Amino acid sequence: MYIRRLLIYVCLCLPVLCAHAEQVTAVVTSYNSATLEYNGEGMYVTFNNSNHSKGNVTANNVATMELCGLPKGVVTSVEVWVKSNKNSGAGTMTCTVDDEVILTKSGTFAEWYGAYSTDYVPISQQGNWSVSTDACVRLTISATANTIALQQLVVTYEPTDPEPYCVTLVAADQSTLLCESSVAEGVILPAVSDYEQDWVCIGWTTQPVVSALQSPMYYPIGSTYYPQKDLSLYALYTHPTWHILSPVTTLQNGEYALGYRTPEFNFVLQGDWVSKEIAFERTTFQMEGETCQWYVETIPNTLRYAIHFEGDNAYIRHIASNAWLGYGNNATSRQPWKYIQANNGSVLFYTSLSDESYTDPITEEYIEQYYAYALGWKVDNYTGNYSCAYRKIAWKPEASYWLLFPTDQVPTSVHHTYTTEPQGTDITHIVAPLYPAEKRMENGQIIIFRDNQKYTILGHRIE
Repeated sequence: MYIRRLLIYVCLCLPVLCAHAEQVTAVVTSYNSATLEYNGEGMYVTFNNSNHSKGNVTANNVATMELCGLPKGVVTSVEVWVKSNKNSGAGTMTCTVDDEVILTKSGTFAEWYGAYSTDYVPISQQGNWSVSTDACVRLTISATANTIALQQLVVTYEPTDPEPYCVTLVAADQSTLLCESSVAEGVILPAVSDYEQDWVCIGWTTQPVVSALQSPMYYPIGSTYYPQKDLSLYALYTHPTWHILSPVTTLQNGEYALGYRTPEFNFVLQGDWVSKEIAFERTTFQMEGETCQWYVETIPNTLRYAIHFEGDNAYIRHIASNAWLGYGNNATSRQPWKYIQANNGSVLFYTSLSDESYTDPITEEYIEQYYAYALGWKVDNYTGNYSCAYRKIAWKPEASYWLLFPTDQVPTSVHHTYTTEPQGTDITHIVAPLYPAEKRMENGQIIIFRDNQKYTILGHRIE
């Protein structure tokens, strides 16, 4: 585990306090991702290797890393941890801070570091580079021979003392500038006018919500917000018409709607197993995005299934038609499905499952992968319609397949945010509610609980 390191410099013979230095480390995790060991507010990192191999940059390939969101202050050091391929490996490396080039290397790895190394070693540069808020450190490695491998980028910086900041409040028909009168005083978030068709403003978000995937944390009207930089907040509106159902996380005997999702398909199983009918009921629900949330006014009987779990087996019956979901030559008989539930709550119903996991010989990453004869889907090549099928599918634990939506849940309201008049949008922009009934305070912060998950309400500082 990487931990945040705070470096304290001791000043001698000076009657003033020293600035403190902080380090943030960006670690390569795959060919197109990296993580931060310390994620300050607004910090983020991106990484991509054209070789599609974690940190290994081979000849004629390029790896780029961007660490952005650094606070206003001074960058004092960058440290690039790299290694070579035995006694070879060559190319160029460039590192910039706010587009100013601060570190360049070219030629063989031995010319970069002074010797070849098959262990990761630091190549560093010290200085004093003043940066503005949201500064970026950009690293580019281009290999011309064999392999140069990147492990991590370490940036040391000294943030400046805090100063009063301003917030631009963006609502549907107005934009207002609100500033702190003194450092760390905060601003009290005002109410704005509501809109027609029952759209009501309830608070402010740091980003506009433009997708049904988002369940945003927001700052309620009247709360005190403590900005860490000049930024914009966006009005969040609520509309009580539609409700949201989320997939269950605990499997119990009961009544469910079966929703199916892959990266290519979103639909629910409607009708009995004989007709194998799949359809969107856009007048009654939508299932959208990564979390497969279900937006619903009414629940049609054609969507209701009874699922009974007996040990490792599950039996599925369509309630309205009393038809069973079987498989093979017994598609309508009471057949036992095996089942497995992934961490994201999705469930795979299958009859046989073969483990075909492997370790990538280049990245040495363990790839978890299975093939299953399972309750799946097929597409009619002529009509484009979906239908259910018992077939062999590739399955990965992080993917979404059948999601079980309980038909007896009716949460309160749903939320929506937009920077033009909210009634001009459609249901795909509605997102999940934030506040449930249960709230309490822990360690000076307001904590909420929704679907057994714990969230910290942002924007509250309790003295």
